[in-house]
Amino acid sequence: MRTPPPLLTCAAILAAMLPALGGCHLVAPSCTNEDSGLFHVAGEVAANSVASYTVTSTKNSNLRMRLAWPDPEATIRMAATVTACGEHAACVMDTRTPPFGPGGSAVPQPWPPGLRELQVDGTKGKTYRIEIGGDPVRDATFTLDVNTHIACER
Repeated sequence: MRTPPPLLTCAAILAAMLPALGGCHLVAPSCTNEDSGLFHVAGEVAANSVASYTVTSTKNSNLRMRLAWPDPEATIRMAATVTACGEHAACVMDTRTPPFGPGGSAVPQPWPPGLRELQVDGTKGKTYRIEIGGDPVRDATFTLDVNTHIACER
């Protein structure tokens, strides 16, 4: 039996390993952008009260929480508190609220009336209690959408 030359053997091994490498997009992309619905509720929060919902991430992603309400005179608040870490080792049980306004410029602008958005870590199994705080003087209807969000770096 004849032994193949060493260079040919190395080339065959490398060719067999290339599909497993994938990190530099040589064979296939290693990441896929994704935005998919995880939770949706259309609800109402009474004046000066709180509506509460629990959401658990089903995959390793970010979670984008979007609160919208039709009454521009109402002021509704949103907060998301970690209640379980899931697969996130050593996570902190903290509470997050939406930033001052949407990003994208050197001077952030305030959120438009009737809209707040928050992005948080959504490690698989991580659970949040989302609290919607009502306006001090009026009842308000709202929708809360939570999406898994994966944005690949290029």
